[in-house]
Amino acid sequence: MEFHVLDETVTIDGFGVMLFAMAEDAPALHDGCILRDCRGTLHTVTDVGTQETLVTLFIAGGDANYFDRLFRDIRIDATLFTLLEEGTV
Repeated sequence: MEFHVLDETVTIDGFGVMLFAMAEDAPALHDGCILRDCRGTLHTVTDVGTQETLVTLFIAGGDANYFDRLFRDIRIDATLFTLLEEGTV
């Protein structure tokens, strides 16, 4: 399943990175799911939460600088992520 995240991150110093998606775009997300970004890098979501109309995706140990560089790359659809089916990794 493909979906878009917002191009903003929140860094939780020493713990990881929080990404955000619209709730209606990401109904199948769950704790422990694995996401692939448009560059092919895999990210394990430690915790999925909700904040009103947003889904929060916490990636433990995630590098905020990686996501900042990814979202600034105008040559790709940087906010497009794919939820991988369990057992495909």
